[in-house]
Amino acid sequence: MANNITIKDANASDVVVKSIDNASVQLPAHALYDSTGSNAASIDAGGAVKVDGSGATQPVSGNVTANAGTNLNTAALALESGGNLAAAATSLALLDNAISGNEMQVDIVGALPAGTNNIGDVDVLSIIPGTGATNLGKAIDTATGATDTGVLALATRDDALTTLTPADGDNVQLRTTAVGRLWTSAVVDTELPAGTQLIGSAAAASVTGVVYQGTTARTPVFAAIAASSSGNNTIVAAAGASNKIRVLAVQLIANGAVNAKWQSGAGGTDLTGLAYLAANGGYVLPFNPAGWFETAADTLLNLNLSGAVAVGGSLTYIVVT
Repeated sequence: MANNITIKDANASDVVVKSIDNASVQLPAHALYDSTGSNAASIDAGGAVKVDGSGATQPVSGNVTANAGTNLNTAALALESGGNLAAAATSLALLDNAISGNEMQVDIVGALPAGTNNIGDVDVLSIIPGTGATNLGKAIDTATGATDTGVLALATRDDALTTLTPADGDNVQLRTTAVGRLWTSAVVDTELPAGTQLIGSAAAASVTGVVYQGTTARTPVFAAIAASSSGNNTIVAAAGASNKIRVLAVQLIANGAVNAKWQSGAGGTDLTGLAYLAANGGYVLPFNPAGWFETAADTLLNLNLSGAVAVGGSLTYIVVT
């Protein structure tokens, strides 16, 4: 039986209805239209409904088989050993092994190519230099070899020692004279710190105007000796509370034979033993910065004579505490 059948409508007119002959049974043919009634769905020769997915994402459920098109090289998609996707999977696995977190480990297995380009910013966390002859590092308390390698320390030649332009606190270079002598200052810019040590005396000639008691400067005082009384003869009066008379030098000559000794106070404590002076004889005690003897605090310096014989001379002393 052929497709399509003819039926009568309500007006007894013939109407052809599209049908499909299925083993002598006419099955009505149906058409699917959109809401406007102008667009029908398409069915291919195999009876599959064609779907246009360009307008929106189409959900798919169940198993989907992707058939090769005319431009798809199925051999290139092979996952078997030697296939392109297998090689890609191997490469991705290597990349995954090299990545830790968001960092990638890179090993340089060959020499860097020669050229003039920089490799960028390289931070060195620590480095321990060698100490051999060809190393820049050198160990302490080791002898320098004849051909040791090192970093040369340079200084700038500045014959006139001109003022530097950098501001206070900036780094500057060392400077030398024309013959390579390093410029240093001969001027003490600030006072030496207080202390108990002296750095010595630096003068063009002998300094005679001051003697130091520790770090305290003392001015030498000169006194004449003119004594003729038997017993006590005051040569230097007491210097006041806490002050002592320290004798640094003495020269003494007697007019006649007499015994003489120095005392702390009139008839007080002997500072020396007896000196047995002959007529027109005497002695000299040369300058002694440490002093030959000294009185007690606030006590006069006395010359005790064994008889009423004229004795003259001079002495140098300082007042100490």
